[in-house]
Amino acid sequence: MKALKLSLITAALLIAASSNADEQPKAEDLVGKFYGGVNASIIDIDEDRAPNIIDFDLSRGLGLELGYRYSETTEFRLSFTDIKIDIENNSSDEDGDALSFDVLYFPTKQNYYVLGGLNHLDIGGSELSANLGLGYRHYFSDRLATYAEAKTHYTFDESYTDISAQIGLVYFFGDSAKPAT
Repeated sequence: MKALKLSLITAALLIAASSNADEQPKAEDLVGKFYGGVNASIIDIDEDRAPNIIDFDLSRGLGLELGYRYSETTEFRLSFTDIKIDIENNSSDEDGDALSFDVLYFPTKQNYYVLGGLNHLDIGGSELSANLGLGYRHYFSDRLATYAEAKTHYTFDESYTDISAQIGLVYFFGDSAKPAT
């Protein structure tokens, strides 16, 4: 049920973000640019992580990220997220974190992307996981953009599956190369 709610929230964010894409820069103008950003996420943690706990509520995270647009279709992103793990019927939150390296692929060189990567998750124990996801980026200008994405994380050692939805704000640094006249 939580995964369905998470999917609906993410779908609503993607639809809302796609309503106006007039300000988007050309993909070729983003190549070679670095960006920095902040993000907020909600995470549906696999309940098998702690079988003695009745239920995890949706946990939340805040993070920072750095990225680089390698080509018109490919981007690399490194992010750190501080996670507050909510446990049902528990007045205190547990702490966790995630360090992620993602590759974003923009198949049409525009707003929609697929991503894959590796995470070092520390949720009740430190573990390596792989993630796959979908996202949408909306540009307010050639430097400022927001995004919404949903990811599934698969932990190798214990076969846990966590689901996350994330929104973020990114700022691109550097000037676009202007063609010679």
